[in-house]
Amino acid sequence: MKRYRLATLVVVLLTAAMLIAAPARGQDKIDNDGISRLLYMAAPDAAGGKPHTPGLYVFDIDDGYKLVKHIPIEGMGGARGCCGGLNPGRLFISHSNLTLVCFDLVTEKKVWEVTYGNKMGGAERACVTPDGKKVYV
Repeated sequence: MKRYRLATLVVVLLTAAMLIAAPARGQDKIDNDGISRLLYMAAPDAAGGKPHTPGLYVFDIDDGYKLVKHIPIEGMGGARGCCGGLNPGRLFISHSNLTLVCFDLVTEKKVWEVTYGNKMGGAERACVTPDGKKVYV
């Protein structure tokens, strides 16, 4: 069971590490091209461990992964996975095994939330097409 929890945490962190977002509001460190490279991590993870305030933790990749801010997301349970697309700048977070949230990285607001019943298989993981038009759960 410990291996599964560790593997889940590694998958969540690697998925988050692959997301490089366009400029976000409130960022001081922006290069000449006007792009910040940020890491978004959904917490708390579903594997348990140290409790965190539910939401997104934002880290600056180019500043030694310094914590930039925390964006609370009300009602979020244990994160099972997250994926994102640059177009239109959305992050999709599956949590509590049943729910998928669409989060706008520019406005920092929840766009929508869908709960899938156990009979539908829940919402363990998701992936989004590069154009952001389809999300597979």
